Amino acid sequence: NGATVTVNGIYISGNRMTIGASGTTGTLTINAGGAVYNQPYEFYLCEGNGGTAVVNVAGSLYTGGVDIGLASSGSATINVLPGGLVANSGRLIFNRGAAFDGPLAIVISIGGSYRAQGIWDLAGYVSSGKIQAAAGATLVVTTVGSVTTFTAAALPPKATSPSPSIGNT
Repeated sequence: NGATVTVNGIYISGNRMTIGASGTTGTLTINAGGAVYNQPYEFYLCEGNGGTAVVNVAGSLYTGGVDIGLASSGSATINVLPGGLVANSGRLIFNRGAAFDGPLAIVISIGGSYRAQGIWDLAGYVSSGKIQAAAGATLVVTTVGSVTTFTAAALPPKATSPSPSIGNT
């Protein structure tokens, strides 16, 4: 809450974690090789009005339920960077605050992966852009049983001169 924390090694949490409480800006960065173990506990982003939460994952984040936007205003973003993994073993909820006003997103870079169980509104979260690929990529959604994995793939290059005969249009 109101802090910037960088994890290069291993951090094991014994409680619920909140990033970006009321009126504060919280940033959690997990660098490549770093890991945060928060299972089976909850991971809350933007828990209070006016909170700002930024989570950058190039390492690994293992958590229970993830609630993004628990108040009525603020912003929250999870950036899953190349090589990053977020494994969410509980629910994934956006806009738990009934009338949340502010940007909320999980942004997946090429080479990053977000895996979740119990997504409350998968189609709505994807179509609204709450779960999205980083610029220059397209979102890939794979569901096996109750587990959904989000990754990103490179967009095909734009043709410089259209030629239907070689597949460039």
